[in-house]
Amino acid sequence: MNQPHLANLCGLNGADGQRNKPSSDRSPSRLTLGQFSEPRLLIPRLLSDCQDGAIRELVKRLEATSRINHVSAFLEAVLNREAEFPTFIEGAAVPHARGGAVQQLSFALGLSAPGIPWGRDKSRIAHAVFLFAVPLREARTYVWLLSGLSALIQDERAFMALRRATQPEQMLRILHEVRAGRSASSTVNRAAPPLMHQS
Repeated sequence: MNQPHLANLCGLNGADGQRNKPSSDRSPSRLTLGQFSEPRLLIPRLLSDCQDGAIRELVKRLEATSRINHVSAFLEAVLNREAEFPTFIEGAAVPHARGGAVQQLSFALGLSAPGIPWGRDKSRIAHAVFLFAVPLREARTYVWLLSGLSALIQDERAFMALRRATQPEQMLRILHEVRAGRSASSTVNRAAPPLMHQS
């Protein structure tokens, strides 16, 4: 996965990227996925078996941990975006919303053993749903997180370990092992397909 493709996915352009230059303590070498979540945001077994229901479950966790405000606006933004441009990569869905409703860059994660049909192509089944809440000022860091997330998904052993986790603490330990900004090609010996929107 390359940085321009991720920037397009996030709705960023060159100018926006320049406005969101990270501070020294936001270097990707110092960040892991686990730093942007917590046990209360991690659900080993989603109750819902549909796309909108899973998103609603995860939004409730973000609200309960004060990661977002204006919850209805955030939920509407995520649902509308995923209805039009569902984002899916090899067994994982990656919905997100950016804007003023977000208090801090973070994500909630829910797992589903049977899987959840995602988007218009019902053959695409999500066994993990990563819902990102992204402040406008954190666009560059979000790109780094997506790169690390892609590496995790492409590492079959690590991703399967995450999917088999039965406790939030287990999930968090795995997420802490994934460094933001790491490319999938540095984690596995095969090329990583980009995160994709369904047509």
